Amino acid sequence: MRRKTVALWLVFALLFSLIAGCGPAQEAPSAPPAESYPPLIPTADPAEPESAIPAPSPVESSPVEPDPVPPESPNAPPATETPIPTEEPMPETPVPTETETPAPTEAPIPTEAPAPTEEPVPTETPLQTETPVPTETPAPQPSADPATPAPEQTVEPTNTPAQRTAEEWLATLSLREMVGQLFIVRPEDLDQALADGSPVSDSAAAMLEQYPVGGVILFGNHVQTPDQLHAFTASLQAASALPLFLAVDEEGGLVARLGNTTALQLPKYPNAATIGATGDPGQALEMGRTIGTYLKEYGLNMDFAPVADVNTNPNNPVIGTRAFSSDPDTAAAMASAMAQGLRESGVIPFFKHFPGHGDTAEDSHSGAAVSHKTLEEMRTCEWIPFAEAGALDGVMVGHITTPNATTDGLPASLSREIVTDVLREELGFRGLVVTDALSMGAVANFYDSATAAVMAFQAGADLLLLPANLPAAFDALLSAVERGEISQARLEESVLRILQCKEAYGILG
Repeated sequence: MRRKTVALWLVFALLFSLIAGCGPAQEAPSAPPAESYPPLIPTADPAEPESAIPAPSPVESSPVEPDPVPPESPNAPPATETPIPTEEPMPETPVPTETETPAPTEAPIPTEAPAPTEEPVPTETPLQTETPVPTETPAPQPSADPATPAPEQTVEPTNTPAQRTAEEWLATLSLREMVGQLFIVRPEDLDQALADGSPVSDSAAAMLEQYPVGGVILFGNHVQTPDQLHAFTASLQAASALPLFLAVDEEGGLVARLGNTTALQLPKYPNAATIGATGDPGQALEMGRTIGTYLKEYGLNMDFAPVADVNTNPNNPVIGTRAFSSDPDTAAAMASAMAQGLRESGVIPFFKHFPGHGDTAEDSHSGAAVSHKTLEEMRTCEWIPFAEAGALDGVMVGHITTPNATTDGLPASLSREIVTDVLREELGFRGLVVTDALSMGAVANFYDSATAAVMAFQAGADLLLLPANLPAAFDALLSAVERGEISQARLEESVLRILQCKEAYGILG
């Protein structure tokens, strides 16, 4: 029984072995690879052989890929899979192609480029279109446009926005320069070589730098020809750091430095008395315009005219027909009209000779001149024409002694009672006050240049005309300020008035 049983088991085992010999050959390979190489199945999946490879390639992108292969190679069967057909796509360089594709994909930076496109801020360009403020551009056009200021300055010399104001000029001046502004001198005071109106020499320019005067006055010997006069006045201005008053006595008639120079061929007037005799102030106005026009053309900006004296003394040796009339009202109307004509032409008029030279019997050029009138008599006659002078005009004070009107016994040009108490305070005059020439006999015969300059300024004058000795007069005035005999405030008051007049007439720029 046991033998039968054993035989049956043997037969069964033989059959099983035969069956197993056929079956294992087909199933054995499938089972083990499924268990031993599960990770390789997705990589070797025929459905996505290239897509599976590119995925690692962008991540590992280069020789990093052989590294993951060796860690999985220790499983022995890799020999069958070492050919790694999956790595054949690697030589196909899909990896570089895909490494390039991610780069553009990583070029979402261009997606940041819209940010810079937002940084140009087109939204800000409207802001810029608002910042240009076209509403503001029309505003500068009349004033700030480089082409327009020049015509504006010629039309309105008081409005010179591109130039320094009188106050700004004053702030830049040294004490010496301020003192210099008080003086008006002959060209010969700078250099004798200028006596014939020759252009400014180097020595004259050096003298002008050392004594920076505020103005120069011309006489007939300085006027030769049109071209010469143009060149002369231009050279004087060019030599001065601060623009000059260029003055002249151009009354019309006997006293006309330019008008009486034949080479200039200018209009001539017989005299002021002839104009006054017409009773028509319009003729005096036209005379002022004509004279002012040709003075301006030749570079002159100040005229010691009109003569505002009332010619009440027929024996007067110096005024006579230079005055418009012996009637104060007629003289006032004519002087005022002529002054207006000069102003309209851009020339500063000076009413002369306060407190009135028409009733004197002497010539102050050679010696003392006296008016015996009282203050009340002067108020009702001599001062009427001078009351017409305004803030843009000047008044010249003569060297007339007035013993019945003042107590100091001084020539009017050196008298505080006349210049300050009467002219400034009683008549309220706010323009420039200039002395008559301090080199005239009525002053120079009694006072030296230094003393006369200090006395005239202390009396209230702003401008000191023709001191006999410029260096002496200049240094004396400078020293008086430094010692405190003349206050800095008093000096600045006159200098500012001078600069304001230059500014008003466009002389500063």
